[in-house]
Amino acid sequence: MNRRAIRRLSRLARRYEERRIPLLKDVETALWHAGDVADRRLGGYWPRHPDPLVSSDIEHWTSQNLGWSFPCAEAVELIRRLIQWPCGRIIDVGAGRGLWTTVLKGAFGCDRVVGLDPAPAGGDVLQATFSDWCDRTGGPRDTDLLFASWLPCENQEGSDLGHQILDRIVVGDQSFVYVGSGPSGPAGTEDFHDRLGAEFDEYATEPLPRVCRSVFPRDFIRAYRRKPRRHDPVAAGRCRHGR
Repeated sequence: MNRRAIRRLSRLARRYEERRIPLLKDVETALWHAGDVADRRLGGYWPRHPDPLVSSDIEHWTSQNLGWSFPCAEAVELIRRLIQWPCGRIIDVGAGRGLWTTVLKGAFGCDRVVGLDPAPAGGDVLQATFSDWCDRTGGPRDTDLLFASWLPCENQEGSDLGHQILDRIVVGDQSFVYVGSGPSGPAGTEDFHDRLGAEFDEYATEPLPRVCRSVFPRDFIRAYRRKPRRHDPVAAGRCRHGR
């Protein structure tokens, strides 16, 4: 990393503090240009041989200063369509550095978004585990949208967080929004992804920015609802009436 690359990334970080959220293409352009600048020497004018560590250099900076995933205007508009107005909230579970919490509060209002993390690194995030917050407040309401980005992996602290979230989602209109790159990606446990696919229907999705051109699979923001249980009388009634 050099100073020119850091300046470009810092400008991107400041854009997230503005009311107008950058589009996916704008975020990727900023990230990729920073990567191009980082892949140079002698003040940024002479290219060096391709270095496989450059993308990890960029990702190291973004993970320490922004987080592991990148909000964009398209993702916020997807969430806007899912909020249950007028009383629904967004519960950002495992909010970390709080970038998503900050962006969502700017888009929907501070009273509509709750960010939670046992070791928060951002001022907008409450210091609390999800289970402690549920015990203290009664947990999410039926009208709340549960949100999580890059859940812990196997053997990481908090690796059962995904299951805690899924346990709290009931059949009906309540949504769970997850940011990640799916079962083949670096976040979440295998059991979490298996359960998400078996018990929930995905009904909305948008791609999210990649930290560099070579990153695959890319992150997506995906919206889920729990599948009706077979003994659910509401679901049974819909089946009888052909709906």
